Amino acid sequence: MLYSDAGTRYLELKRQYSLLKLYGVLVTGASGYVATGIVNDLLNKGYLVRGTVRSLKNPGKPKNAEEVIRPAVDGTISVLEACKQDGNIKRVVVTSSIAAVGMNHTTKPLNENDWSDPSHGGAEAEPYCISKLMAEKAAFEYVEKLSDKDKFEICTVLPGYVIGPTLTDQVSTSLDIIKRVMVGGDLMVPDVSFTFVDIRDVVDAHVQCMTSPKAPGERYLIVDKILGYSEVCKILSDEFYPQGPSSHNYGQITVTKLIISQPEGERDRPDKRV
Repeated sequence: MLYSDAGTRYLELKRQYSLLKLYGVLVTGASGYVATGIVNDLLNKGYLVRGTVRSLKNPGKPKNAEEVIRPAVDGTISVLEACKQDGNIKRVVVTSSIAAVGMNHTTKPLNENDWSDPSHGGAEAEPYCISKLMAEKAAFEYVEKLSDKDKFEICTVLPGYVIGPTLTDQVSTSLDIIKRVMVGGDLMVPDVSFTFVDIRDVVDAHVQCMTSPKAPGERYLIVDKILGYSEVCKILSDEFYPQGPSSHNYGQITVTKLIISQPEGERDRPDKRV
């Protein structure tokens, strides 16, 4: 009987995944750095993919914190509302950020059970970090309040500072730190560290979260290693010099506060698997 139940469960999952490939996957923000990687991977795996992109009428970069935070929350809820109205969506994978976990001033290791507290001020209170925190919380709260008839599965992916191959000629914010080092954009580097992760691991995490029976209701930190800014300079210098500047050209300064537009982190727990 146990084998029969397991076999039935396997066949049902196989049927769902076949339907997923037949009816397709929607990737929002499909022109983004991470999203283009996800679209490419899904297409290579045989999925039918639809994508949405930002309005061509968008005026450009936001001018204040409210223009960063509010669209992130409203945009997330808008997508979830559309999923509810459609009635056929089985699962939503939300791209959050390590900023929603690791922006607190603390010495204790952090994991997926932790949430950032922007009341501390500093880097974690930067609008981008707050937007990711609030959007992820809003997503879970929205799905939790749905009736059984309307409810669908949800999980979130929380990557660190994403680096790696890009499929477009646009330099994302994530890759800007690499570009600045390579072109010699800074004479001094701050004494800070970043929690890096390869975009290919981030893409794979999204696809696994889309299909794994373990994923619903979970949060997954996707991180690799912590590197200091000066270590990044040395790695790039050793690999690409003389195409880029030598690491010896950089001095180092100590900062007490750094405001960036992508997440940094101090602790990670890479042992959790989908």
